Amino acid sequence: MALQFPTRILVALDGSEASRHALTTACELGRATGSELHLVYVATTSPTVRGRPLTPAQREAAEQEGERVLEAGRRQTAELGVEAVQSHLRSGVSIDQSLQQAQEDLDAGLLVVGAHRSGKVAGKLITGGGGAGVVRRAAASILVVRPPAR
Repeated sequence: MALQFPTRILVALDGSEASRHALTTACELGRATGSELHLVYVATTSPTVRGRPLTPAQREAAEQEGERVLEAGRRQTAELGVEAVQSHLRSGVSIDQSLQQAQEDLDAGLLVVGAHRSGKVAGKLITGGGGAGVVRRAAASILVVRPPAR
């Protein structure tokens, strides 16, 4: 039986160097396999920030940041010669649940995330709070891209 690469790749962006590196890797994979590339940013809409209720202005600011990050991702993919890119702004209380839902909605066979040097964000996404996370709930494969050694 021949191995078939996923036809859709979903890349989680957060504006960090780690997510930009993950996007570069996903572009290379997409180009090599002919897979469709989708970008996603999750604007967290936790009911509280530091114990205070989240205001409408804070929610709007989170969504504007998401649009900015997605636009930067679209520019990066264009610079890398990848044309067929779609971007998705999601919002939710839980980043890992929002990513999982986006992966399922788009029928993406691969989710690509960047690993920060500290491991904090990737660690949270992978294991989640309370023992759950993207890896444990994922309906498809996940690629964690480590930043290049300095």
